[in-house]
Amino acid sequence: MSKHTILIIDDEGQVLNSLKRALRGEPYRVLTATSGWEAIGLLAHTPVAVAVCDLAMPGMDGHQLLRRIRERHPEVVRVVLTALDDQASAVRAINENEVFRFMTKPWDDDGLRNCVLDALERYEAGQGRAGAGLTPAAPAADPAGRKEIG
Repeated sequence: MSKHTILIIDDEGQVLNSLKRALRGEPYRVLTATSGWEAIGLLAHTPVAVAVCDLAMPGMDGHQLLRRIRERHPEVVRVVLTALDDQASAVRAINENEVFRFMTKPWDDDGLRNCVLDALERYEAGQGRAGAGLTPAAPAADPAGRKEIG
């Protein structure tokens, strides 16, 4: 796995520091942002493979940020890490913003590391396809080359 960048977005500095500590020594670069607007600025200038985003943030909330990431950077694999433990938020994040995983705070460090590695694998598998591999493959051609199957 080549060196990729992950972006963690949370409005709480202590949470960001804990997450960075949990991911220290892993085979990727970790950037952080304390707001949706800061994250958008970083994404405009830095290739990011995975975005780990809180939902409850002042100003631009996580749902709004995830939508912008999906629209402007569909290759970025999106993960939610939030204290909101309600099914409606999870369903909304997954259905509207094609979130890869939904994790709740407090998190398990090993589970977080495994989630990020899984997301990086999804990113690498999706290189060259929109939606980080979430779009279906093109239909197969008929062996005689006459028409598409599927």
